This record gives sequence, C-alpha cells and structure tokens, in this order.
Amino acid sequence: METAAEIERKLLDLPAADRERLALKAWDSLVADPNAASDPNIDPEGVKVAAQRDTEMDAENVEPIDQTEFRRRTSGIDES
Repeated sequence: METAAEIERKLLDLPAADRERLALKAWDSLVADPNAASDPNIDPEGVKVAAQRDTEMDAENVEPIDQTEFRRRTSGIDES
C-alpha cells in the first residue's frame, strides 16, 4: 500500500480540476466521518466551523474569501 506521502506527490502532479475534485471528495468524507472528531491529529472544532461555513456559502448567506484572507483570519498574521 502506498504511503500518504506517495499519494500526496501523485496528487500534486494531477491537473487542477482533478485535484479540486479529489479535495472536495476528501473534505466530504472527513465531515461525514464520525471517527474524525476523536482523531488527535484532526481539529474537530475547525472541521465544525468549516462545515458551517460551507453550509452558509451553499445558502448564499456569506461572501467567499480568498486564501490570503483566510490565512490572515486564521493565523492572526496579516500577510499583506
């Protein structure tokens, strides 16, 4: 079986559309996984907040933000 690092290398070589599709599938599986909250390597509160944000965006209740703004808000560091 391939390691996560080997799969990651292959994933990053894929075209952008394929990477997006796989990222969305991985996200959906993480949100739906009842065991994810007990995994010490996963931030269950972060997953909960991100899932809520997805719901709000699907309902068009909030505006999307770009990666720079996301990092600014989540790291407390202004990268501009």
